[in-house]
Amino acid sequence: MIFPQNGVRFIAINDGVDSVTGRISDERFTELSADYEAAQKELKEKAAALQSKLSKTLEATANAERMYTSLEELTPTCCGSLWRKS
Repeated sequence: MIFPQNGVRFIAINDGVDSVTGRISDERFTELSADYEAAQKELKEKAAALQSKLSKTLEATANAERMYTSLEELTPTCCGSLWRKS
């Protein structure tokens, strides 16, 4: 920052930041905390959804492997079930 080096103190009214102390206002801290908590909640929800999708995919793959471990003939039906599009 250029201002503290020149001995100029400023307070950013929009952000509530004091350039000398480096502190933010209580209101800004509360706002930032709420934003952080919302972002963390969204990430947890996305992670849970991805984990669920991964579990289902792994289960389907394992079922297909069990079904075709003793495959004697490769048929179009077998290929379709092993390589179906998601």
